[in-house]
Amino acid sequence: MLTAQQTNIINTVIATYGAVEGTQCETMLAGIVDAYCSSGILTDALSANDLERLSAYFTEDGIYSAGIDTLNTYMEEVEGESLQCIKAITLLQTACDSNYDFETIALKMNAMHTQE
Repeated sequence: MLTAQQTNIINTVIATYGAVEGTQCETMLAGIVDAYCSSGILTDALSANDLERLSAYFTEDGIYSAGIDTLNTYMEEVEGESLQCIKAITLLQTACDSNYDFETIALKMNAMHTQE
């Protein structure tokens, strides 16, 4: 069972990013779940806003062939701000512990998000 702190973190992620449009899924949060629990393609986690920002600097092939960490590092250096998906992932990672890895936390977030 999730702790109160884990539940609060997940609820914060849902409240902050739940309505953010995704690129491969309807929402960015669904894209994060898909990326980490299904496809293994981390760029599936990108929000529509992330893709728009990245498109100012990279071609589509460049975006989907570069690693998400490389893309985020570039955006932090150029624009001074992380990608939305990285912000959500980083916050979700704080809910992980010895009982729940990231995949499990992401699946629990997805279940909570789709119940709304």
